Amino acid sequence: MYLEFDKNALLLWRQIVAMSGPVLSIPDDSAVYPIMCDLFRKAVKDDIHHVYEDDKLAYAFIMELICLAHRHQANQHMTCKIDLCKRYIDNHFAEPIGLNEMASAVQLSKYHLSREFEKKVCASPIRYLTEVRLEAATKQLLSSSENLETIAKCVGFSSSNYFLKVFTKYKGLSPTQFRKKGNAYEVTRVLRT
Repeated sequence: MYLEFDKNALLLWRQIVAMSGPVLSIPDDSAVYPIMCDLFRKAVKDDIHHVYEDDKLAYAFIMELICLAHRHQANQHMTCKIDLCKRYIDNHFAEPIGLNEMASAVQLSKYHLSREFEKKVCASPIRYLTEVRLEAATKQLLSSSENLETIAKCVGFSSSNYFLKVFTKYKGLSPTQFRKKGNAYEVTRVLRT
């Protein structure tokens, strides 16, 4: 479909391109498709009787594209916030951090962070933190002879009892059993994005 924009609409088009790039992903349920089809159908059937009707359809089309571009830009911004939160967790997992500290680090409410993090990563920020801590703990279990209390503290768990409980729940065996099995296990984080 070919569209020719007047100078005002062209400014709007340039705004869309600046926000989302020259290729805009349009969801299947978007209002853009019906507007575009209506515009195309009327143009093919020569069913546009005056210039104002043409302008009305073209502006409805471009305004819907602007709405899409704004949503796209907001999603990109949120993706950056989630990536920033993951980096924060990766860099501070050994500290006593929780959801409040994570939310503060990325300047979101803890509720909004939890909801958006879950959408992008398919896990809560706390679950991701736990996975990072467990990955670090499994590496230490295999590469050092430190006791469980020391390893638990080094990777951010509040106590060795809690570490034992969480490790056993996630790994299916105790840290001691894991250590005895040695290199029979691959040490990788379950949550990769």
